[in-house]
Amino acid sequence: MTRKTKYIIVIICFIILGVWGGVALHKHNEKKEEEKLVEQYKPLVTADIKKNYNVTDVDYTDYIVTPMGTTIIHGYVNGDKNISFSAPLNKKEDGTYNSNGFRVSEELNKLEK
Repeated sequence: MTRKTKYIIVIICFIILGVWGGVALHKHNEKKEEEKLVEQYKPLVTADIKKNYNVTDVDYTDYIVTPMGTTIIHGYVNGDKNISFSAPLNKKEDGTYNSNGFRVSEELNKLEK
């Protein structure tokens, strides 16, 4: 291989590493923003659950982001993992979120006010 070919290969490797690093950094920042959003809206979800159901405490297990961009928070109440819920965070036109459209387990449905 000539010296020129080696330089071209090294430059191409640096470009590939730069692009890959940029994509990884973007994904990391996206994940941090999702976590920040979830932490910000957990009190809203807790208030909605306590308003509509006879519960004492709310615990969160995880969250997912659907391909359409909706964040869904999963959790359970009263320390019983069988009394579970899924709360979507729906983005409104003004840029804020609401948690309308809860999906609750049959056990939690029995605790409705």
